[in-house]
Amino acid sequence: MRYCILDTETTGFNPKKNKIIQITLKLSDSDKMLDLYLKHSNYEWNPYTLAFHKKVEPKILEIIEKEGVDVSTLKKELGDFWKDTGILNTKELKDNVVFVAYNAKFDKGFTDNILGLSSKYLPSQVLDVLKMAKDNKELKLAKKKGTLKNFKLETVAEYLKVEVEGDNFHNSRYDVLVTEQVFLKLKGDD
Repeated sequence: MRYCILDTETTGFNPKKNKIIQITLKLSDSDKMLDLYLKHSNYEWNPYTLAFHKKVEPKILEIIEKEGVDVSTLKKELGDFWKDTGILNTKELKDNVVFVAYNAKFDKGFTDNILGLSSKYLPSQVLDVLKMAKDNKELKLAKKKGTLKNFKLETVAEYLKVEVEGDNFHNSRYDVLVTEQVFLKLKGDD
């Protein structure tokens, strides 16, 4: 089984109303990564989310305008990504690759909305690292004792002593690298 770590950054919390602005995928058994900003004809920004993204990356709107691709280009890039990683058809993608994300329901809601529910571009099997963290006995005990403040990705990563170069949480490329390390630690492959 191969694992595809995925993260999205969005304009808000509602996949029917808001949009993906950044998406990153990485196969855990490969260094290959796909990292794209998405451009849309109209944006429904949640005011909190826009302010947050501008704080994290002040030039976010410029980056999206300059580097952003449309959905058809995203689909082409996803197809090329899978071919480059040796996954040659939809059946192989569905049977042999697991979609791994931190709070997978959130990311899957957005990817399903933009690519379609039965997308041929992403794995159909899903593994939620947030759920793994919440089910982990050590982390549950730490939360109960107050040594783990919450189950946010950055908090769990810090508790598990995950080290990834940089500290740009809420950039999907960085979050994918951190999620991968948290996943491997919780899975016992670190």
